[in-house]
Amino acid sequence: MRTRPIISALGALGLLVLIGFGFHRYHYPLGERPCCLPCTLESLREYAGAHDGHFPDGYSSQNALSKVYLEGFISAHLLAGISGDIKLAERELSSRACT
Repeated sequence: MRTRPIISALGALGLLVLIGFGFHRYHYPLGERPCCLPCTLESLREYAGAHDGHFPDGYSSQNALSKVYLEGFISAHLLAGISGDIKLAERELSSRACT
């Protein structure tokens, strides 16, 4: 009966893995994504620090954020949001002319 302790240990380990997976899914139901709002705020502050305290301006918010993106202060991954399309965000932000 040497296999009984091994089977019990594997069962306990499997149960811990399932509990950990459930805990992770409960806290991250949409998956692991970046800290969208705080990181965007920090990128805007960095932009302002590099431009004499001025935040980006433009005729629309998308145009202003494209300035921050094109200068490399923020990634399209952050601007795509929690469930957004990263490739679409890159394409849209790159197509905006900084005026």
